[in-house]
Amino acid sequence: MSKKNIDVLYKISAALNSTSTAEESLNHSFDIMIEYLHIEKIGIFLFNNQKEEFQLSFGKKFSEKDFAEIRSLMRDQWMGLFMNPLEDDYSDCGLYYTDTEGVEKHVYGVPLKHSGNPVGFMLMVKLASSVDEYEFTLEFLEAISGQMSVILHRDSLLKSIMKEKKYIELMYDTSKILTYTHNESKIIDYVLKKISQNFIYNCIGFYTVEDKTHGKLRVSTKGLTEAQREIFLEEMFRKASKELHYFTSELKKNTTVIDYTDQWEESSETEIYFREQSLVTVPFRMGNIINGFFYICNFNSFEYESNKRQVLTTIIYHLASSIEKAREFYKNLKLANTDGLTGIYNHRFFQEIFEKEYQRAKRYKLNLSVIMIDIDFFKKFNDDHGHQTGDRVLESTALMLCEAARNIDTVARYGGEEFVIIMPETSIDGAALFSERIRQKIEENRIKVDDFSLQVTISLGVSCFESSEDSPMSRSHLLELADKALYLSKEKGRNSVSTAKELV
Repeated sequence: MSKKNIDVLYKISAALNSTSTAEESLNHSFDIMIEYLHIEKIGIFLFNNQKEEFQLSFGKKFSEKDFAEIRSLMRDQWMGLFMNPLEDDYSDCGLYYTDTEGVEKHVYGVPLKHSGNPVGFMLMVKLASSVDEYEFTLEFLEAISGQMSVILHRDSLLKSIMKEKKYIELMYDTSKILTYTHNESKIIDYVLKKISQNFIYNCIGFYTVEDKTHGKLRVSTKGLTEAQREIFLEEMFRKASKELHYFTSELKKNTTVIDYTDQWEESSETEIYFREQSLVTVPFRMGNIINGFFYICNFNSFEYESNKRQVLTTIIYHLASSIEKAREFYKNLKLANTDGLTGIYNHRFFQEIFEKEYQRAKRYKLNLSVIMIDIDFFKKFNDDHGHQTGDRVLESTALMLCEAARNIDTVARYGGEEFVIIMPETSIDGAALFSERIRQKIEENRIKVDDFSLQVTISLGVSCFESSEDSPMSRSHLLELADKALYLSKEKGRNSVSTAKELV
């Protein structure tokens, strides 16, 4: 190797090791090569094994458009050379081509290797008519490629480490939300959003069964047409029928589809071919039962690496455990707050809600009505037909009250055969009108027990916290007035509605 070549190689070596990032090191060394070797353009093209083509990774004055002009030459003459390391010299790595302006160029291709395996080429373009100040000998080119390969390998290792760090942080972030909240929807939304931010995908699907007849399917897609999205949704239900032996048409019908596409979708001008290239599915287990599944796929020609699959599997397993705990928490909370027989709120929890609604009405000067309800002659049902029939009457009455009430209303069992309804932002006349409707509905209903049917009637008392009152009544007085109005209905002969305005 000539002294001039050694001097250039020394400058290149110093440049490659002078900065921390591969891009800065390569750009610095490219500047030296352009200056001292009279090169017009230089670039590093790594080989994509799955696509079986070279792709520009680093370049100086070398664009993809430039590369397109010699891409076919590389495929025809260098593909075999790339797959089989050189044994003799670089004479076959020099190509001549004429650019779009009719100027003849000389292209030098220097193989780059990791651990002895070829990974790509460094391309150098010169005018074919130019006189080389430095002789591009085999020894000189091997020295350059060796230096470049070391930098690229270091960059590859660094990116691998950063990827591992990213996925460790991802698992840490998801573990925090799994620990800090019992809100099932919030947990799932957060985890799926984190996955969407850290993984390349075209489709994400997460299906969970809430009970035997209800489920939720959360989906997000990127780059798909409406028709392709419909196909994807059908694929999710097909997957559900395969994974869940108890999946039924009723469960499918009652499944809520939550679409995240508008929130997470990124604009894509690339045409998507609806053909699955890489797929990860993870069963969603709660205890020993498969309660759903997670699905992520892309239509690009690459596979999710094993470490990514492991990260996804770990996250979904932890998610399943967290949701199981959340459901158990709310199950216990519901047991603590609801009446065991009727399934509606119990007296203790009613008092908590009543206090909150009372304070809200007082603060914002809103109406708040209370309805006290009593089943007429309830003791007779127990005495004549037994306590099981009495329980059936309580259950049926509670169900009809809940069906009639609004979403913002609260229905609770006050005690024995008495019920109470809290109606926020409702005047006493509005509450009385509602009470009369529910009284008629229950009177017209018949409860079937064995071979006979029962008619049930109720008595109701209504009171109201009026927003216009100068001296608002207390919460206990509001409840007391509703109770007195209820007894007024009983004095009228039962099966009637009375309001606090009727009290003397």
